[in-house]
Amino acid sequence: MADYTGPRPGPHKVSVDQHRDTGTRTVAFGPFVIRYLFARSKESVESGEPGQDYIAVRYDDRRLVFALCDGVGQSFYGDLAARFLGDALVDWLWNRLPAGEFRPEVVRRMLAEHLLGLTAEATRAVQSVPLPPDAPPMLRDVLEQKRTIGSETTFVCGILETPSPDQPEGRIVLAWMGNSELQLWGEGYDRTHELRAEWNDKNRWSTKVGPKGEIGVFTGTLREVRRVLAYSDGMASLRERLGRGLDDATLEEEVQRLMETPTSDDISFLEIELQMERAPEPIPLALPAPAVFRIRATERQIGATWDAVPGAEQYEIEWTKPSGEREMFVVEKTWWTHPAGEGEHTLRVRALAQGRTGEWSPSRSAAVPVRAAEPVRPPPRPPEPRPKRWALLVGGLAALFSLLVCSGLLLWGAFGGGPLASLLEEATPTPPPATATPLVMPTIAPTKTPTVPPTPTPTETATPTPLPTATPTPSPTPTLSPTATLPAPIPGWTPESPLPTPMPTLYPLPEFPPPVRPVIGEDAIPENALVTVGGPSPTCEGQDVCVVRVARKDVLGAVVLFSRPVSPPVPLDTIRWVWLVYPAEVHPPTDVVTPLLIVVQSEGGTVVWYAGDLQEGGEVWVYGMDSPGGLKGIA
Repeated sequence: MADYTGPRPGPHKVSVDQHRDTGTRTVAFGPFVIRYLFARSKESVESGEPGQDYIAVRYDDRRLVFALCDGVGQSFYGDLAARFLGDALVDWLWNRLPAGEFRPEVVRRMLAEHLLGLTAEATRAVQSVPLPPDAPPMLRDVLEQKRTIGSETTFVCGILETPSPDQPEGRIVLAWMGNSELQLWGEGYDRTHELRAEWNDKNRWSTKVGPKGEIGVFTGTLREVRRVLAYSDGMASLRERLGRGLDDATLEEEVQRLMETPTSDDISFLEIELQMERAPEPIPLALPAPAVFRIRATERQIGATWDAVPGAEQYEIEWTKPSGEREMFVVEKTWWTHPAGEGEHTLRVRALAQGRTGEWSPSRSAAVPVRAAEPVRPPPRPPEPRPKRWALLVGGLAALFSLLVCSGLLLWGAFGGGPLASLLEEATPTPPPATATPLVMPTIAPTKTPTVPPTPTPTETATPTPLPTATPTPSPTPTLSPTATLPAPIPGWTPESPLPTPMPTLYPLPEFPPPVRPVIGEDAIPENALVTVGGPSPTCEGQDVCVVRVARKDVLGAVVLFSRPVSPPVPLDTIRWVWLVYPAEVHPPTDVVTPLLIVVQSEGGTVVWYAGDLQEGGEVWVYGMDSPGGLKGIA
């Protein structure tokens, strides 16, 4: 009879006790009906030893995860490896498998990394197991030899998730190593062939070295999924009858028959039946906060970057200014920048998707530095007051009237019998007619011969000799011509000059940058690559993000924000050069380009290189991803 627990909140866990047999039991919860059985081998029962198989299940009314492990008897206490790995797999599937991930190769890689990461803790568990105090010396020697090899187990595991907004048709993920088997059934037909599995006992997990062999993975939706069966190799002879279905009584009879054989093995069996009509209505899943959120302030600007949230369509940024004023922004990318004033600014971000709002990230603060005071300039001279238009008009009319009056008096005096006319009449007969010719003819001839010495005194007084001597005067003045040709300063334009740049932190581009290694093989730098060189001693925010100025032909004050290399570690105070290798194509400042290489060299000659993404522009942000060598860049 089923142990029905009803639709109450979970999660709940089911696991078997390896020291005693467990008859057929059934648990119904939400859309899942779970049936399981565990029996020790005849030898284990007679000797009072625990079984080396293990079953663990965790479930609520929306998802279920399971693991079935079969410890290897020739290893050191195979029951230990089976129990340790079974609980670890259930925990990983429940807590760490990313939602919405359907790519088998990604699941395989993540699971392999997890299995490898368990070895340190598992080895400590193996070392802590005491040997039987009454064991003979020879047995103790054998057990100690096995301890050095470690404990091993095969496994099958999986997760079933009902439909949700992120997974409209639900999801099933199955994984396996070794000769424990799985079966997948639809409504009355066998789908096991879709797994493309080979149940090879050479594939197993070791507490010492992690996975040994290939991990099998299957992913899909819950459409056309009705049953999943998992069982150890002790029940392999019943695989066809298990697929067609056995009731509880028949199942226990078959198990009892297997236990009576001389070569009986431990038996573990798990069946999961899916009844979607009993599944609850999908509810929107809460979007988590971004796993990584960084904030950075530069002069006159505040910015932030964060990791993408699965299922997110947009991101909302809350900006708290130094004055306490709050402003909200919505963006689709995983970065944001905005001009900002001086003082401390606080940011936080959350994901948005289909009307759902995610959890806020922790608030981060950064201070925009105070701008350097500009040199005090003398106030401009006030413009001289301009005369009023009516005053100019009156003055002009008065001057014109005076000119007319003077002209009239002169004409009247000269021709109308005035005093000027009498003076002219008296002066006319005085000079003789012949005296006019010396003024015109004799004086011109001497002035055209500059070689004649200045002895004739009459001619010197009559001719203006300074005219010929004044013509050579331009010869000493050309020294002033360069200053006269300088263009007037244009606002916003800085003329090219051989003088040093006024930016003390800008590193000059060396004529021949130091060679970048490696230079041969797959990692060789193409001939058409461009190299940007950064200088020594980067500064760091915290202990993981470093900033370094780089030399750029087209951008003044370009900087690079990059993750401190993880392996091998490079002390920050020993960094000598930073290279960024770009493709040679020309890109607009807003286009994303992929550097071929990022190289960091320390003073001792140690070189660390890794590929990464980078965006061109004045501000270049580069920061690490999950793997130590991976980089991702956003400007």
